[in-house]
Amino acid sequence: MDFGGAALLLLFVAPAFVLVLLLVRADGGSAFVVRRRVVGRGGREFGLLAFRAPGEADGQRLTRFGQALRWTALEELPRLLNVMRGDMSLVGPRPVTREALERSYALFGGAAAYQSVRPGLIGPCQVCGRSVLSARDRVALDTAYAQRPSLRADLTILARAVGAVRRRPEVR
Repeated sequence: MDFGGAALLLLFVAPAFVLVLLLVRADGGSAFVVRRRVVGRGGREFGLLAFRAPGEADGQRLTRFGQALRWTALEELPRLLNVMRGDMSLVGPRPVTREALERSYALFGGAAAYQSVRPGLIGPCQVCGRSVLSARDRVALDTAYAQRPSLRADLTILARAVGAVRRRPEVR
């Protein structure tokens, strides 16, 4: 289901994907960056793909375009390729670094649960107010999700994510 869903989403967002790719490439340098993250099942690491936000590679402040990519989350479109490769799921806990796994998830008792599932493009924390949740609350939501997987929960999270994107105000 993840592969098929990611393929359909990639076809749907192909015009935006190509446009962002061309605009980032026009800024010079690579269009993509690879970040190391921890995958669930056993802590296997993989390269998390993202568009490079202009200004990011050379240590400069982000350009307006780079800020817009971050704010709209368009920089995360290449993660659909991670889903198609089997590194991630469409729905699951957000990918975290090994340090965050050892620090927050181990501290609050969620490391084993996190590592039992693949991380996702969207997860319970993103639809429940990611920026206002404490580390303890994020770990609790991810742990509960991992311990009780269900198609219904995944569909609910996806529906809430679509609603959140549609309500997002314009970039200024």
